[in-house]
Amino acid sequence: MREIKFRYWHKEDKRFFSPWSRGWRFEGENGQMYVNGMNVTDRCEIMQYTGLKDSNGVEIYEGDIVQKDGVNFVIEWAHTGWHATGTKSAWSNFQPDIFVVVGNKYNYDHLLIKEESQ
Repeated sequence: MREIKFRYWHKEDKRFFSPWSRGWRFEGENGQMYVNGMNVTDRCEIMQYTGLKDSNGVEIYEGDIVQKDGVNFVIEWAHTGWHATGTKSAWSNFQPDIFVVVGNKYNYDHLLIKEESQ
């Protein structure tokens, strides 16, 4: 069975937090995130762990940028499962062991811009 894990990207602080970070709380009933009692839902993005690891054993999360043969792809959820989507091609139900995590779309977005201009 796949391990269910999440991480949060704080848009203002521009860094990741784990859901176990001190003072962080996620309420599944209403889908809201709180830090020390203050609602920060609009300031954060939630990324889910795919349950997959790349060729180096690195966990792959939604929003990660993976690379194969010098081409970058973003990991996204679609109706049928996790997909690696690039500007020129996409991998449905991809094999994670042929990819390498090189960053994420939040603090390594320049990797996507470079790929788009090629």
